[in-house]
Amino acid sequence: LWLLLLLITLLPYALAVWQWQRGQDKEVLMRSLTSAMSTAPVGLVYREAEPPPAFTRVRLAQGEPAGPVIELRNSYLGGQSGRRILQPWRQGPDRSLVLLDLGWLVDGAKMPDFPPEQIQPQGYRMPTPHHFVLSGAAKGTAGPVDEVDEAALRRRYPGHWFQGVVVLENSPDPL
Repeated sequence: LWLLLLLITLLPYALAVWQWQRGQDKEVLMRSLTSAMSTAPVGLVYREAEPPPAFTRVRLAQGEPAGPVIELRNSYLGGQSGRRILQPWRQGPDRSLVLLDLGWLVDGAKMPDFPPEQIQPQGYRMPTPHHFVLSGAAKGTAGPVDEVDEAALRRRYPGHWFQGVVVLENSPDPL
């Protein structure tokens, strides 16, 4: 009985420390993004060297969509449910591939049709978004999905892929 009382007493403190650590991690992420905003973008081109680290401001060579968009469902913004619009992108002369995060669209809104020239390929290199999904969730490389199937994406579009996504600084309208 005394062990149960001790656990009940210590649980709020353990949860408070856990939340504090999560807050510290988010503070580091916010400092990284704020720092990246004040730097000039670097070119994201394939070389034998390591790509720039996450949260780096990058500029892609002009390119073209490599395939259809991926609508990552269950993405929330300002308390509203929606979907992230991701686009496999083949860039410039080196033909390397990257996953662009074009922006967010509220649930129920029609997917816009915008020409590739409207995409200004400059943004921030970020980790690939991963959601907690249950078994049976839709995992795929096109259309509405609950999780991006990165291995299938690389098989479907062979070539050199950059890890993560590039979140655009300026999303095309109406995203």
